[in-house]
Amino acid sequence: MLGPGCDVDDGTTLAAYGQGRLELGAGSFVGHHATLAAHELVIIGDGAFLAEMVSVRDHDHAVGHPPSSGLVSISSVHVGKHAWLGAKATVLRGADIGDGAVVGAHAVVRGIVPPGMVAVGIPAKVVRSAAVAGEPA
Repeated sequence: MLGPGCDVDDGTTLAAYGQGRLELGAGSFVGHHATLAAHELVIIGDGAFLAEMVSVRDHDHAVGHPPSSGLVSISSVHVGKHAWLGAKATVLRGADIGDGAVVGAHAVVRGIVPPGMVAVGIPAKVVRSAAVAGEPA
């Protein structure tokens, strides 16, 4: 489902497998050559900004089985309202990125990034508040 005013750039892959659902909120943006894929549920909040080549998936290969088995582990993903994912960030199954959070370029997120916080690195770790001088967090 694409919300009103949602913008998806060239070369982006949006994939929903079986009963999987992708929801892109109103006014959200997905940069070129990004991949969003759901076996269950991927939600991108209103006004979220996903830079180029970002990968967001609610599944990965099941541990202990070869990728050719087709077996996957699945956990929903949520990217909050007005969150910002930097270029080439990867969001793994089960991630929950809060409203107004920022994920740095090339970061790999699994788990929780609290609202209004900045997370960077591999694996992504919270390093500070995302608040800009003069604006609320």
